[in-house]
Amino acid sequence: MSHRLPKAVRLHGRAAIDELFKSGSRFNLAPFRVVWQLKPKKEGAPLRFGISVSKKVSRKAHERNRIKRLIREAMRITLGELQEELRKTSVQLNFFILYTGEIQAPFEEIRHKIILLLNRLKSLHEKHPKQDPDISNQAL
Repeated sequence: MSHRLPKAVRLHGRAAIDELFKSGSRFNLAPFRVVWQLKPKKEGAPLRFGISVSKKVSRKAHERNRIKRLIREAMRITLGELQEELRKTSVQLNFFILYTGEIQAPFEEIRHKIILLLNRLKSLHEKHPKQDPDISNQAL
């Protein structure tokens, strides 16, 4: 299992992000707010994600960048199992993580919360029928 975090897993592009926030489902898992959506699989990675840390959390860019680096590192370490499960299906999981917690959060705390977040996404993926990839519009 590779622990790389390739560029293909980045959720980028205004249209893709706007669509996710417009029609995606949401849940909170402190200190994160997650917007997610299952779509029919296209070319590329089985999942794509984005990260955002608001200026309300910290006005200093270097502090926001540090939190984003910690989240990316935690994702890189723990993402493999979910990616392997999604490769077996015909859906693509897109999600966006909004950080709302304290700026001085230690890496182990962030990693633990990312593991919980990915487990929740995995259970949401398993809960929905695999033949209906546009289930994120349904209420949970």
